[in-house]
Amino acid sequence: MIEIKVDPLGKKAKEVLETVKKFESPSTISMHLPLPCVWEEGEGCYVKDPDGNTYLDFSSGIAVLNLGHSHPNIVKAICDQSKRLIHATEFPHPKRAELLRKLSEITPLKRTVFSNCGTEAIETALKVCKYSSRKHQFIAFQGAFHGRTHGSMALTSRNKYRIGFEPVMPGVHHVPYPYCYRCPFGEKYPDCSLKCVDFLEKSVIKNPQSGLSEISAVFVEPFLGEGGYVIPPDEFLPELRRICDENNIILVLDEIQTGFGRTGKMFAFEHYNIIPDILVVGKAMAGGFPMAAVIGKEEIMTSWGIGLHTSTFGGNPLGCAASIATIETLKNGVIKNAEVMGKYLIKRLNEIKNEFEIIGDVRGKGLFVGIELVSDKKKPATQETSKIIGACRKNGLILLPCGRYNNVIRLIPPLIIKKEEIDTALNILIKALAL
Repeated sequence: MIEIKVDPLGKKAKEVLETVKKFESPSTISMHLPLPCVWEEGEGCYVKDPDGNTYLDFSSGIAVLNLGHSHPNIVKAICDQSKRLIHATEFPHPKRAELLRKLSEITPLKRTVFSNCGTEAIETALKVCKYSSRKHQFIAFQGAFHGRTHGSMALTSRNKYRIGFEPVMPGVHHVPYPYCYRCPFGEKYPDCSLKCVDFLEKSVIKNPQSGLSEISAVFVEPFLGEGGYVIPPDEFLPELRRICDENNIILVLDEIQTGFGRTGKMFAFEHYNIIPDILVVGKAMAGGFPMAAVIGKEEIMTSWGIGLHTSTFGGNPLGCAASIATIETLKNGVIKNAEVMGKYLIKRLNEIKNEFEIIGDVRGKGLFVGIELVSDKKKPATQETSKIIGACRKNGLILLPCGRYNNVIRLIPPLIIKKEEIDTALNILIKALAL
């Protein structure tokens, strides 16, 4: 349960923050968050700081902890494996073989390359797309976030991640994503997905003036994550699949943030009855242990030869054990809970929306949920969002912002969340909205 003993930060938490601020590069510190929080312990949907404050966590480590903090199945898997084998790079091990088989069972794709994190997996996908297609140009989307390393940074659309690092990898062209609440074409169309698809197909792919004649792949998040928790219309992904098929383009789905049950399905693409050519996963793959993967079609993933790409810690025995435990636990009712609790959360948020004009839009699938805060004429309410998140944090609820203007609050609790905990969180949010 939530328990705030020291407000807002105690002596021990401040000491941790000051040490981190002094010795760590500022590029990695999340000091920008309203009322930063120090995590010392975690269990289920709750975290505790060094001073004994207990918070309800609706951030899940940015959608990493889909099974909550220190899930006993994950802890046991890691502990058991650590007694047998901790590391192996050049030599296969049983857990690696077991996980490879499981990934081929829970996806329609059969070949995998392991990585340590999402951005590294995106780099892997870029390389295999170039190699297999012998083409070097890519399409990504406005609002996309695919990582901060060199190739993934080129796919990520926000200039804040590019300034000072130019030139970025060439050959990437960004096109509008169907963000229908803020239609990228400046007005509300009856079907934004068709307008975006029409632009992509006619103005980019089939337009000789676009400069994109050798398109290797389209990289897309099924739902925008850092870009604002945007859910596209149902037609969007099937239309992308059609366009890629008709133009011999690889379709790469970045499910780093939506994967492993977050949207009420094991993977978000399952909502739309399509199959990607490449699926990139990470974050929640191993219950908090660093683990990511690129899973693809046979002809693509076998196109390159021995030694052309690998990773020292990719497929680590501990990570494989944790990932196997994660998949088995998710299949045991957790994904269904995400679907049910997600519907309840969105229903409650839409009721709250009717009471507060600042809530412009509520959107989501499963427990991938965002609320966009606005002022007059849909102006992004950035400062108000920061204050609301800070007020929630002060009262024991951890939330994170996202979106181009940081005016979207994402609600991404662990998928094991209960109705009573959702009600507790929403009561805190309502009080913050009313300030």
